[in-house]
Amino acid sequence: MEKKINKIIEKQINIFGSGDSKERAISNALTQTQKKVINKAKTIVLRIEPLEVSVINLKKVIVTEHFLFIFFPRKKVQYFAELNVKVQINYLMVSEADFTVKDKSQNKFPNLFKQLRRN
Repeated sequence: MEKKINKIIEKQINIFGSGDSKERAISNALTQTQKKVINKAKTIVLRIEPLEVSVINLKKVIVTEHFLFIFFPRKKVQYFAELNVKVQINYLMVSEADFTVKDKSQNKFPNLFKQLRRN
């Protein structure tokens, strides 16, 4: 009989990302999902599937920079995204797997013992 050793769990994860565009900020945040799940897992992760993504905070910061404090002003835009992601995680529970034990130890000196038995 086959025994299932995988376990499916749903979790909520808060993630944060930043970038120079809206898409890059959200993409950087979503890449944090896998890192957080794997760092907290004590076993093998087979699959991570995002189910829902909700926004906690989206921020756009505009900073005006100057060369030598007065020359060549330029605006620099930075986007920040904080998201809450509901993920479905498929774990492989290795601790629940039953391994059969087969002893394959061999005698290193078989000929020596055969000769001792004959004498």
